Amino acid sequence: MRKGIGPIAIALIGVTIGIAIVGVISVNLIYRIETFVRTVRESRMVEKINDVEFVKKAMQQAVPYSFYEASFSVLKLGGFCKYNDPNFCREDCKIPKEVPSLECIPWWRTYDKIYSPDLESKNINIFLSYLSNRTSKIYDEYAASMPISTPKYCPQPPGNVKVEELNGWFQINASSEDKGSTISLAGEFFEITDSANFTDNVRISTTEIYRFGKERFVDNDGIKTAFVEAEEEMPNACCDLTKSECEGETNCCREIFYGDLCESEVLNCDTGLEKHCFKKASSECDLDKDGIINADEKYSCTAQEKIRKLEEQKGDLKVKINLDHIRVLHESFKSYTNFVEDACECGCRDVCEKGEGCTDHNCPPGNCGYWECPRDAEINNETHCWKCYGTFSKETEECQDGYWNTNYWEWKCNTNECGINCCEDVYGKYENVRCSYKYFGAANATIDVWDDNSRYPIYGAWQKLHLYFRVASGTRNLVEVGTDNKCKLL
Repeated sequence: MRKGIGPIAIALIGVTIGIAIVGVISVNLIYRIETFVRTVRESRMVEKINDVEFVKKAMQQAVPYSFYEASFSVLKLGGFCKYNDPNFCREDCKIPKEVPSLECIPWWRTYDKIYSPDLESKNINIFLSYLSNRTSKIYDEYAASMPISTPKYCPQPPGNVKVEELNGWFQINASSEDKGSTISLAGEFFEITDSANFTDNVRISTTEIYRFGKERFVDNDGIKTAFVEAEEEMPNACCDLTKSECEGETNCCREIFYGDLCESEVLNCDTGLEKHCFKKASSECDLDKDGIINADEKYSCTAQEKIRKLEEQKGDLKVKINLDHIRVLHESFKSYTNFVEDACECGCRDVCEKGEGCTDHNCPPGNCGYWECPRDAEINNETHCWKCYGTFSKETEECQDGYWNTNYWEWKCNTNECGINCCEDVYGKYENVRCSYKYFGAANATIDVWDDNSRYPIYGAWQKLHLYFRVASGTRNLVEVGTDNKCKLL
């Protein structure tokens, strides 16, 4: 009898085949699951790597934006950005206490005192240090707003953001506070880290604006120079009043020559200036066109015209001068070459008079006259000089029907050396008399300097950079410097 495969064998074969099939299916399922998990993990890692790359790009772009905004803020404060707290990330920068300011605008010059921040120091560049500090704070705020972990870039020192200038370009280097700090993103099964150091080169007119303002109003005192030149240009034509053709001259503003003058001729130099230095008003000084401006106003007009010339544009750089207060004055000086004490042509100063209380002809004679008996005296001799007011009898020498004037002596004046009768003293004379005039002026001004051809992305808008500061200057301290010193960066 031929034997076949028994039921048990068949069952075993079926189990083996089933196990194989299940194994193949399980392995395939496990592989698929592991592949899926790995794919998910890789996808998440790629997503997070993209997040890190996005943050890196954003922080790289934040480097120039931070410097633009820092330049805007520092120039707005006149080039200053002083932090009092070493951890200055917690405060806004201010104008230093030692720098006078008014309404958040610092004084760069108050006559001979200079307060503008230093830009050319060999040891430390104060202006650039202000820019570095402000950039550091703004950049730190950008970094803190990122969706993943970023290091601190503020406070400074140790110098987390450094700004260097070279040939009009700025290099901004942003590095983390600790050298080991990085941008990091941690997940359940991974951690991504990357460098937190960023550098960019920026072309911006920050220091060009600063240097232009400093050169025109600090290095060269433009306002004082305007007053000096205005005085030099005050007209002085045909001012010798001894010449008939100059008698009605109105352009004698610096010197007037009067020639020889007697003491009795009272000379007021200011009155002479009013008479010989004036012109019709013109609109450039905001005066009535039909009015008359005097010497001081003429000087002020000329000075203001010259101050306006300081607004001359330099390339793309412009400047606007707001004259807050201007004041001028003049001083007069009278001079002469010689004084003649007794000038006969100047006339009598003191007229001779009888000695007070002296009625007797025997009184001592005065210093410029004598007593004598007049011709119409009825009795005329050494002891008597009488006049009869009635009827005089020559025979009896009696005064009938009247009375005697027994004190009938008459005072006679001498003639002095000048041939003037009854003159005790004559006036003196000043020779070559002239009046000279000096003019002084001062002004307070608010200065606005900007680059008219450049705009930068600043606080969400394209804006120009403006530098604001104040100056007080002139040839004499005539205008007060107002301060409040309460300003901080808003």
